Parts: sequence; C-alpha cells; structure tokens
Amino acid sequence: MSCSLTYRLSLPLGVGYLGGSEKIDVNNANVRVYSRFPGMYPTVAGKIVSHGPYKSVADLYSISGLTEQEKSILKKYESKFITLEPAPEYTIDRINNVSEREGAGRELLAA
Repeated sequence: MSCSLTYRLSLPLGVGYLGGSEKIDVNNANVRVYSRFPGMYPTVAGKIVSHGPYKSVADLYSISGLTEQEKSILKKYESKFITLEPAPEYTIDRINNVSEREGAGRELLAA
C-alpha cells in the first residue's frame, strides 16, 4: 500500500510580485528588486520604498521630491508595477535586505 502526502506552503498572495515575476508590487517589494530596471536603482527605487503605501501606480508620480527625469524613468516602467495591500512581513525589509541585517547581527555577536 502506498501513500503520498502533498504539502502546500502557505505563502501570502503577492509573494510572486516581490521580484520573481514580470510585475513588481510597489507596496511590498525590496529596494533592490528595482535594479533590474536601468535608472531605477538606487535613487528612484529608494524614493518608492521610502514613501507609500500606494493605492495605484499613478500615486508614484506624487512622491515628494521626484524630479522630471525620475518621473520619465517611472513612466518607462510603469506597466511593470502593481499595487497590493502592504504586508507587514515584507514592509520591514523594503529598504534593507535580510542578509544585510543578518550580517550586521553577526558583527555585533563577534564584538
């Protein structure tokens, strides 16, 4: 008698939009995800993750301090962006990657 079990990971709905698909969720994605779009990282990406949450992609154009050149970069890639509800498990890592924080923790332990 054979028995097979299927395990399902319970992942939040928007996990694919954090950098693993064609679209990027501007409310939850990490700043480094934007490096795949020339001109976005680090300046425009930093402004996106430092503001929000956004109700629509059009809200990105209202970011305080965004230059006309930066707006044109946004325009170039806006079809690649979506807005999902901010998820606490992702918003903590929007600016700093987990690996960067872990590295800092190891330095503190070594001191």
